[in-house]
Amino acid sequence: MKSIKSLFLILLLLVIVGGIYFLMQKANSILKTPFKNKEITQIEVQATDTICRFEKIDNKWELVSPVKYPMDTMLFSRFLDGLSKLEIGQIVSSRKEKHQEFEVAENGIKITAWTGKTPFTFILGKQSPDFINSYVRLPDKNEVYFASGVIKWMVNKSSDEWRDSYILAFNPQELSKIMVKDKEIICTDTLWTCNNKPADKNRMKDAQNTFSNLRADGFSKEAFLPDFTIKLFLSSGDKILNIGKKINGKYQLTLDTNPTVFLISELKIQKLNDIIFPPKPEPKPKPEAKQKVKQVKAPSIKVNK
Repeated sequence: MKSIKSLFLILLLLVIVGGIYFLMQKANSILKTPFKNKEITQIEVQATDTICRFEKIDNKWELVSPVKYPMDTMLFSRFLDGLSKLEIGQIVSSRKEKHQEFEVAENGIKITAWTGKTPFTFILGKQSPDFINSYVRLPDKNEVYFASGVIKWMVNKSSDEWRDSYILAFNPQELSKIMVKDKEIICTDTLWTCNNKPADKNRMKDAQNTFSNLRADGFSKEAFLPDFTIKLFLSSGDKILNIGKKINGKYQLTLDTNPTVFLISELKIQKLNDIIFPPKPEPKPKPEAKQKVKQVKAPSIKVNK
């Protein structure tokens, strides 16, 4: 009886100690929430050899450096939401030689965010094994921490990747006419004609969808040299696409209303070319003429009796 009572007391003590340890761990699991209940007004991300700066201007976020340009709002919103929920937790390592392993050395991704005039900087490392958290380090500190909210793939981008890649976006039904080179393709009551001849309905539907959701595959810093133009007639306003030279498998493209030199893949140009200038069907091979085979009579053999 005494041994059972002692065992019960030991178990109870273990439960109490375990509970205290759990509460202490929980209390210390979140060391910093730098942006909780605070409005972030500026962000600077140093990644992929580029420093990108974002500012909130007139209640709207903009990419202001290294180039001032509209942003991909979906990418940035996901990053901003994660950053505002940043929670820095327990220490994983205090050894400087571990910085490279956790990808939080001086060449790591450095993020600085301002709430008003107060900046907060941290170095974002690789994802933890659970794929939910990351490793972070504060500048001039050796300690590496667990952190949640921001993951490396959200911010490891060049300035071009942050930029809005849309060239054209409109309702496909708005497109009523396409002019390119010597071709004039017109839609009348859903019937497409090319130079007064019926055009392939499926190809033209593909053209509507391609033009109405045209996105860039990059941006060019080289001088633009136009080759030919494509004019789109839309109910909301006509658009002129200027197609330029080919650079590393991509073609330059500008709009008449936008000086930005976009790059679009060779595959897209080929696709548009095939839609507007469908390849001619290969001629069917002519059947081979049957050659008459002359029958040669076998020589008769005389048998001497």
